[in-house]
Amino acid sequence: MIQFLKKNQKYFKLIFVIAVAFIALTQITGLLKQVQPDKISLIFERLSLFDFVLVILTGLISVVPMLNYDRVLNQLVGTDYPLPKLIRMSWLINTLNNIAGFGGAVSVGLRSHYYGKNVKEKLLANISKVFFFALSGLSIYGLIGFILVKSGQVDQFLSQYTIWLIGAAVYFVFVLLFTRKNLGGLKKRLQAELLLTSFLEWSGVMLTFIVIGHVLDVKISVASLIVLITASSVIGILSMIPGALGSFDVMMMLGLLHLGVPREIVLVWLLLYRLAYYLLPLALGLISWVMTAGRQFDARFSGIPINLSREILHKVVTFMTAVTGGFLVLTATVPEAFLELRWLRQISPWNANLIAESPKIILGFLLIITSRAVKNRVSRAYIPTLIIELLTVVYIFLDDFSWYSIVLMTVLLLLTVFIKSELHREQLVLSYETIMIDSFFVIILMLLYIVVGTMSRPAYHLHHKVNEFLLSHQKKFGRVG
Repeated sequence: MIQFLKKNQKYFKLIFVIAVAFIALTQITGLLKQVQPDKISLIFERLSLFDFVLVILTGLISVVPMLNYDRVLNQLVGTDYPLPKLIRMSWLINTLNNIAGFGGAVSVGLRSHYYGKNVKEKLLANISKVFFFALSGLSIYGLIGFILVKSGQVDQFLSQYTIWLIGAAVYFVFVLLFTRKNLGGLKKRLQAELLLTSFLEWSGVMLTFIVIGHVLDVKISVASLIVLITASSVIGILSMIPGALGSFDVMMMLGLLHLGVPREIVLVWLLLYRLAYYLLPLALGLISWVMTAGRQFDARFSGIPINLSREILHKVVTFMTAVTGGFLVLTATVPEAFLELRWLRQISPWNANLIAESPKIILGFLLIITSRAVKNRVSRAYIPTLIIELLTVVYIFLDDFSWYSIVLMTVLLLLTVFIKSELHREQLVLSYETIMIDSFFVIILMLLYIVVGTMSRPAYHLHHKVNEFLLSHQKKFGRVG
């Protein structure tokens, strides 16, 4: 029987993971059916820009302590990676392991790949020493949670998690004995450093969750959250599901619901946590990796790929800047067009009442002008273009927050930064044909604005029939009044 179990061990593990994932998915599906989408929307609308920034920054800062694992490992295996490369590599490994851990298999595999290029001897033993200490911080929180439960500092409901808290607390003792007996042990200084690193890592998890709760204005004690997060993390790790997706979430959902938190708040809480601590840090790591791989690929082909990319993106930036400026002016001058013509409304990122009309027109014309300078590769247009694009983003933030508009302008801003080297001419020299086309376009927009402004005057309404297509809702209601 024992031989049979050993022989089919991997199949039993797979069945176990699938069973746990199925149970977790069933629980989550049941809870989601009781959630009201309109309440979710209201919760997100209530959050300010500062709230989003605070949550994102907290999540990113909370990942930083994990970088020290690779600094220690770099020292143990005797490699000499430069600090910038070590940070990029460590950030990617840790954030990828967070979301697709498989019990740490991803972490061990990736580190073996990176460090194994230069070091073979006792590599796995050194990686294992660091890996086993990664959960020692959770052991400290297990001990803290156990003390909080026994001293009556938390809700009585949380006392059922005592067994998980004890299991977490005992883990650190196991780590010390196991590493000393099987892996040769570590110097006390390194043990203390890894223990502190792990404690700061798990403190980051706690901090991210607590900050999100504060932003959502949930009144739950920090002590209760520490116990609940610790127990849920232990269960999530034991489930062997990548990133504890599902198992951790189910335990947190059940615990928070029992503590009186509405379902919609719980769902938003978990979504923001996954976004701030898992997805955004991973996205940052992947972007860094793509940029590094891109530079290596570019160097292999003597810089041709990057030059070709910049040439293409230069045309894209020119087009996007001009079109964005045109839409800004049009939504101020002919707002009803964007309400009645569905195709026009879909391709415009702004609605008719996004920002005040005057700033719209000013920014729109400035973007059109700078697009011409960018098209002609004028170096002095670079800074003004960035400033105008940044001002447009600021106006969107201050008035009617729109994710679509923010993403569009942010992409345009980043692309403009990327094509800086394409702007090399000292001055803007235009042909007569270009001047005629630009002048015609600007005059048409100005005349359109003047005509609409004239037709919007109350005195004009008394003697003329006005086409509703040219008036905003405010003008219509004012005329009816």
